[in-house]
Amino acid sequence: MNRNHQLLINLAFLGTKYTGLTTYTKNLIPQLANLNPTLITSNSYPDFNTYPVSANLTQEQGTKGNIKRLIWTETQLYQTYQQLKVFPAIYPHSRSTYLWKLPLYCHSS
Repeated sequence: MNRNHQLLINLAFLGTKYTGLTTYTKNLIPQLANLNPTLITSNSYPDFNTYPVSANLTQEQGTKGNIKRLIWTETQLYQTYQQLKVFPAIYPHSRSTYLWKLPLYCHSS
């Protein structure tokens, strides 16, 4: 991968309890290691670059966690992009949350 590009994967939704989505994601992430992604996550991934987020944004907190994650996505995720100096390749212009569960792939300018 070109050093001027950075892959970010938003895993803020991912909790610690094993669900189908958790199992799938945890099996998929090691397959992406050669792309050297930065994971936006509250979990530990010692072999990856990570950007920490609060653990209270996951589905394990129920509706409260989902609402907090939606608010975080709308108010803090874009600031995270700016802080990491990357700009999303996929991001709705209105910052609408209809893509909130999808990992967002980003590139640097």
